[in-house]
Amino acid sequence: HVAGIIAAVDNSLGTIGVAPKAKIIACKALHNGSGSFGAIIQAILYASDPIAAGGGGAHIINMSLGATFARGGGNTGAGALVAAMAKAVNYATTRNVLVVCSAGNNAIDFDHAGSLIHVPSQSGSAIAVSATAPVGFAVGWPTGATNYRDPTGYTNYGRSIVWTAAPGGDSRLPGSATCSIPRIVGPPVTTACWVFDLVLSPGTASGAYFFAGGTSMASPHVAGVAALIASKYPGISVGDLKTKLMQSADDEGGIGTDPFYGHGFINARRAVSAGAAPAAAREIAPETADRVELVIARNAGGGLPSISFMMPGGGQARVDLFDVAGRNVAVLFDGAAAAGRTTLSWDGRGSDGQSLRQGAYFARLTAGGVRAARQLVLLGR
Repeated sequence: HVAGIIAAVDNSLGTIGVAPKAKIIACKALHNGSGSFGAIIQAILYASDPIAAGGGGAHIINMSLGATFARGGGNTGAGALVAAMAKAVNYATTRNVLVVCSAGNNAIDFDHAGSLIHVPSQSGSAIAVSATAPVGFAVGWPTGATNYRDPTGYTNYGRSIVWTAAPGGDSRLPGSATCSIPRIVGPPVTTACWVFDLVLSPGTASGAYFFAGGTSMASPHVAGVAALIASKYPGISVGDLKTKLMQSADDEGGIGTDPFYGHGFINARRAVSAGAAPAAAREIAPETADRVELVIARNAGGGLPSISFMMPGGGQARVDLFDVAGRNVAVLFDGAAAAGRTTLSWDGRGSDGQSLRQGAYFARLTAGGVRAARQLVLLGR
């Protein structure tokens, strides 16, 4: 499944990998999902060495695996393990090999996690990837959710761990309603709506496809983009490769690094486009935006999502909330708005004064002759 996200071929079937012409070097370090860190370290060293020296000759290592544990407090051997893993990752870097890791799926804020550490994502020079996903992609197909950059409910986060963000899929859409999406050939795919928010990729020996979710799915998206860059710029150094990934990412969390996005959300097109704008040039404050825009952001501490909109010149604006059946359930704003960002205050109640049930909804901004719609999801409160 992970290899397919990176390099599934363009054969008119199923999905296409991020870098469909990349060469996969498969190093088996685990069995049935578990194994020793010693075996993982051996795999890193093998993959990093050139073929002429008996190694795998990799340019990029993707590790969709990891573990969280306390590095102190009497945890015998933890310090030595952390040091050994960092040494292996740094060895890869000296061999000009980029190490990309999944950030983990425990929803831990590693900026405030005490002695906890996640390896190998926090090992040496590795870069760690958090996961994003739409919520309700198939609801009301073909006009379902396109909020692909929303942080998932499970991803680990924090500036101390996340280097960048990428699609990982999620299953947090409440309920068990079914949705259908047509196939190119054959009957439509009909299953629970939340399944379509996951990542689809080939994943069995027989060539079958399946949906999965996790930072393990996000990491190979970044590894695939790194492969595209390495292919376009043969011999590129790890440092320059990281710089291109960073400068081409879409800034999602404001100026500087962000707990959920790190340096930003991965952007394959910009990464391989000549003259990509550096990150600093793209960090434009929302208040200076030149377009009408509706913004829905997940609340890192849980609870209701944050809803705001931006207008370059101010004027009359209205924000309505609709359920998936198209019924107007609440008017969130109706009046004059100043230029720049307006953040809404909403208590999660509908127009009838009752708390809205958990599930997917659509917010629509009407302002200056422009309509903008975004989906939001109410989780259990």
